[in-house]
Amino acid sequence: MKKVDKNIIIMQAKQIIMEKSYTLTTMDDIANHIGISRRTLYRHFQSKEDLAYEVLILILKKWNTFSTNLYDNLTGTGIMQLKFFLLALVDEMANNPSVIKLIGEFDYYFNDNVKFKPTESVLQIYENESAVWDILLTNILEKGVEDGTIITPDIALTEATISNVLWSFGQRIAMRGEKIENETGLSGTKIIKNQIELYFDALKNKNI
Repeated sequence: MKKVDKNIIIMQAKQIIMEKSYTLTTMDDIANHIGISRRTLYRHFQSKEDLAYEVLILILKKWNTFSTNLYDNLTGTGIMQLKFFLLALVDEMANNPSVIKLIGEFDYYFNDNVKFKPTESVLQIYENESAVWDILLTNILEKGVEDGTIITPDIALTEATISNVLWSFGQRIAMRGEKIENETGLSGTKIIKNQIELYFDALKNKNI
């Protein structure tokens, strides 16, 4: 019987899910792709949903590594850091549409009506990784408010608005970018960058 590391399964599962989509991928597909039996796969993961959460955590960790490195090298005022941070993340989204599309598919599949819940340990890791980007964005907004370059009455509301709209639009572009461009004559990336310019104009302190 072939032995395989759990992390190898997760990485290989990510590859095939990105190729076929999550909904069309079966546990048999994953087992065959890796070269193990279905029984061996189920020794590591009780269901496709369990494995999906692990794949999503792997994706989030990579995204958070990029975002944290970007954040750690930011310079200048809070408002300038905000603009540079968001524009760089949009470029990263544009360079990895298959990843963003997969995140969107997971969000659609694991909606509020789905009763499946991962184990507490996996759920905790997922929630921690999901929070990293929001924390970084909040820190930038707080810096801008502190140095007077950003004006917002509610940092938490501003962060949640930017985060949710940006991710939602990024996922839509990844899944329907060609249709958006055909309908508007504009690339999705150009549209979302214009949205960031609107945030920048709305939040910056015009008296400085």
